[in-house]
Amino acid sequence: MAAVVHQVAAPRKSLAARCIEVLRFYGPLGFVAFGGPSANIVLLRKIFVRDEKWLDDKTFTDLLALSSALPGPAFSQYDGMLFSDLVQPQLAFSISLLRGGMIPGLLSFVLLTGPGALAMFGFGFGVKHISNTLPDIVFALFSGLNAAAVGLIALAAYNLSQKVITDPITRIEVFLSAAFATCFDSQWLYPVLVAAGGLATLVWDWTTPFRSKIKARAGTVMKNKRDENRVVEDNRDVEQGKEKGEPSSIPDVNSPEIINIAAPSGPTSPQPDFIDVKTPMESVAADEKDETVATEHQLSPYFTLGSWGGFFITVAYILFLVLVIILRATVTRTRAFDFFVRIMIAGTIIFGGGPVVIPLLRSYVVDPGWVSSRNFILGFALIQALPGPQFNFAIYLGVLAIPHQPVVGAILGCVAIFTPGIVLKIGLLPFYNKWRDNDTAKSVLRGLNAAAVGLIYAATYRLLQVGFIMSSGEPDTPAIGSSLFQDGWWVVVTAGAFVGCEWFKVPSPIAILGGGVAGVAWWGVTKR
Repeated sequence: MAAVVHQVAAPRKSLAARCIEVLRFYGPLGFVAFGGPSANIVLLRKIFVRDEKWLDDKTFTDLLALSSALPGPAFSQYDGMLFSDLVQPQLAFSISLLRGGMIPGLLSFVLLTGPGALAMFGFGFGVKHISNTLPDIVFALFSGLNAAAVGLIALAAYNLSQKVITDPITRIEVFLSAAFATCFDSQWLYPVLVAAGGLATLVWDWTTPFRSKIKARAGTVMKNKRDENRVVEDNRDVEQGKEKGEPSSIPDVNSPEIINIAAPSGPTSPQPDFIDVKTPMESVAADEKDETVATEHQLSPYFTLGSWGGFFITVAYILFLVLVIILRATVTRTRAFDFFVRIMIAGTIIFGGGPVVIPLLRSYVVDPGWVSSRNFILGFALIQALPGPQFNFAIYLGVLAIPHQPVVGAILGCVAIFTPGIVLKIGLLPFYNKWRDNDTAKSVLRGLNAAAVGLIYAATYRLLQVGFIMSSGEPDTPAIGSSLFQDGWWVVVTAGAFVGCEWFKVPSPIAILGGGVAGVAWWGVTKR
């Protein structure tokens, strides 16, 4: 049994001291958060659990689970193998929120996401000024980057599907979500598919007892039928044996042989009804149940938000989201406001982080003509080589979607994509210990995640159709994006990025760089 941990109340620190503490530990993380999400989670655990002892493993795991239960940059699969690219900012925010309060928590989020956000802001300016008529070698470079990026998207779909598929219903949801999103393209379709996934698993789990009873009843009927058929066949064999004068093949239960076999010889020991053998996972679970330090025992005195305050924040955000959606539909249709609302919707309804939000963002900014397919997939390729979260992609898109006010576009993209997860994290943290084991919430989340992963497969297909960038041959016509299947080399590059990152653990930035080199090599061979 785990030892009881007695906590000693630490003296209160000033706000300045808490901010300096956050700056000391979080300042370098925004520049070194390479190596993939799992490496970053391990880094956070090493710093704040093992070294600094800001919290224990149980609290760390609970905060990570809370991130998985919220939309936006918060989906995680905490098994040491796969995490969303956005979990580490949310988790880091949660740790510093409990450690130092609201302002230090927000400061930690800025420190962890800021460097990557500024880099994407600069890339947006650079891409905005790239001419549509470029040398063929540059188009080949872009095509190679695109092909490798599509491979990483396919890898995200593959890895996430292994985690979210837990039963037949989630497997069906992944398939149907991908199928509908591949065959149809509409801005309202993706949110509907995600919501339908959550509803489907909820209904499936609710009807499980009823289906189990029907299955058991059907099994009993079938067993009785088989027993009846066996008795009829045995009787027929006996009758046929008597007619032929043959001995019966059915043993007589009163025969001495049967009695001798049935009666054991020698002393016997009573047998237990069952043997309680715990698997390693059950032993771990038992140890966790013995753990006496729970999350609520470690809530910092600096984070004093109560249940009513959390409820007010959550409801206020939902009302604000409904209000801006109504205003967008009825009052104003400026591009800046339209962009802000679309990105906020994406940040609210998406469970799964960076890879999952890609198809929705593409639908929201490419379909209206605000961002070209070339610039969209080029930005996705660039963000793979940067530290920090993939949701910084929205900053890049804001620069391109609002070209006359790029700074405003970047700010709107940043606020809209990150606000949902942060606000809902603050609002729901006081309730977490009450609903974290709620079966209804777990059922809905399973379906939301499964449907969202299906969208990544659809995004892979759509990006394959526009990844090959080439000149149109006309100065006044932008470069065109065509299918990567036009040349088998690009398919090989896509597959190479997938295989390299999945089975040889090649870092994502190296895979993207390799795609660019492969594109230049293709140009050197074909000269076209």
